[in-house]
Amino acid sequence: RLKIFAQLQRLGLDYYERELTGRIMTRMTTDVDALSTFLQTGLVTAFVSVVTFFGIMVALLVLDIQLALVVFATLPVLIIGTVFFRRSSVKAYELARTRISAVNADLQESVSGLRIVQAFGREADGAARYAEHSDHYRQARVRGQWLISVYFPFVQL
Repeated sequence: RLKIFAQLQRLGLDYYERELTGRIMTRMTTDVDALSTFLQTGLVTAFVSVVTFFGIMVALLVLDIQLALVVFATLPVLIIGTVFFRRSSVKAYELARTRISAVNADLQESVSGLRIVQAFGREADGAARYAEHSDHYRQARVRGQWLISVYFPFVQL
């Protein structure tokens, strides 16, 4: 976090004119959290999964070669499903990140300009804009959750 903050301090004014503060804050927090989670649990989980997979393959071959061949025949379908899920879920996740950035940017800009908004009586416009951004984010998250709800039961069959 400190290195990212130091990098933000080095960026030029043109960057801050292009990017909304809420988007910068969202990127800084969500990316750091995602990287932290991956490093803490993702690598270990991936290693355990690979070892378990190959262990089961060896056990199947030792116990019953015919059963192992039947199981191995299903692997191409699982691989194709996984590739499709991965491509779709990456797009859904990126869209959700973009949309939560818009929500947070709108919230940050609204809070920092609240006095002006109230002075001109534009609270309803701000609320409507925020609700629209929030709904777009919700739709993106629902899409991602739908993909998960289809993929994991498919894999567990």
